[in-house]
Amino acid sequence: MGTPDLVIEILSPSNTAAEMLAREQLCLENGAREFWIVDPEHKQVKISTPEGRTATYKAGGAIPVFFAPEKTIAVDAIFE
Repeated sequence: MGTPDLVIEILSPSNTAAEMLAREQLCLENGAREFWIVDPEHKQVKISTPEGRTATYKAGGAIPVFFAPEKTIAVDAIFE
């Protein structure tokens, strides 16, 4: 029940920018703490929060994990 704290969408060629923005807004407005868009083609991850913060993490980078503040996820590990 309810909205998950973390929503992860994997882009596919059929996704549109408008579709992704609508999904992001829907999830963040309904309680998700983070919305990730994983782009396999460009090997990057865009993360948005309800407060309006957005960050894009690329190969070689590390993504901070909100539920484990001392931990990170290597972007490269996502695409292995």
